Amino acid sequence: MGIARKKGSLINGPVACAHSKPQTAYAIFVVMITRIRLARENDTARLSAVERSAAQRFKMVPGLEWVAEGSVLGEAVHLDCIRAGTCWVAVDELDSPVGFLSAEAVAERELHIREMSVHEAFQGYGIGRALLEAAIEWAAIHHLAALTLTTFHDVPWNAPFYSRIGFKALAISGLDERLSTLLREEVEEGFVEGTRCAMRLSLDDAVTCAQRRPHRRGGFLPRRNGNATIKVCAGSGRDGNSSRG
Repeated sequence: MGIARKKGSLINGPVACAHSKPQTAYAIFVVMITRIRLARENDTARLSAVERSAAQRFKMVPGLEWVAEGSVLGEAVHLDCIRAGTCWVAVDELDSPVGFLSAEAVAERELHIREMSVHEAFQGYGIGRALLEAAIEWAAIHHLAALTLTTFHDVPWNAPFYSRIGFKALAISGLDERLSTLLREEVEEGFVEGTRCAMRLSLDDAVTCAQRRPHRRGGFLPRRNGNATIKVCAGSGRDGNSSRG
């Protein structure tokens, strides 16, 4: 029995030695500890790097490979969100951001998610869900009516992921001027028309992500105090990330 450490993660389980039999199977569990907290101004530079890393998954999506090298949310936008108290980060054991959600409260009493991204090395551990839960809780506390975002229709970690959280895709005919304008601007930026959609999560009957998701081994365990410690394990499902693209 041995313990191996890699990049701050603890790998628990039998470690194969030189004399191990080739047919022997070993169960390996990766456990990482991270926290969700409000972003600080000195986090801003790191957020762009996180988004760039998250976007590398698009290299696997035919026709969207260019997104991996596309633009990222500007530092000025992040700063506005941070100063408004609507930017949350997941941080590693060194307090360095490995994921973030930047949002802004808009006139319609809605919280609009400008971008949510999780670093490529930390995807698949429930961090995206934890960031969403922080945003949902903030919106509920501040008596907002809903959360909104724009994302890709068919990319698995985009609209399908948000649908599992409770977001609903909005028909083009039912969009308000703000969301219609955002989708038009995305087409002008190079996104193919019809590949993106606007989504909305109503808080009138919404429950937290923790209540909504099924219980399973390896899920994250946030404390609802705005500075959650999260234990995330292999096998906890894929994160949504790069809602902007």
